[in-house]
Amino acid sequence: MKAINSIKLEFPSKSSNESFARAAAAAFAAQLDPTMEELGDLRTAVSEAVTNAIVHAYPDSIGVICMKLRILEGGVFEVSVRDWGRGIDDLEKARPGRGRRS
Repeated sequence: MKAINSIKLEFPSKSSNESFARAAAAAFAAQLDPTMEELGDLRTAVSEAVTNAIVHAYPDSIGVICMKLRILEGGVFEVSVRDWGRGIDDLEKARPGRGRRS
């Protein structure tokens, strides 16, 4: 799909920037005239993604988090959160339904 509008934000992995990322995403999404429930869901999703990067990618240091927001044709809103942190030690074990015994 073709992007109608997009922004890219890069910020340090400081916990104080989680609320900034959440607010920026909601402000950018406002051009689609979302409902309050949709905005709440967006804020929650961005908060979880950014917090994951802060806590898990950079547990002992400050790194860079990149958030890209795009509005695509048909009113589709796309959020991408990326980090360059430590990664997952055991990816297979981290997958849902894997590594657990009943």
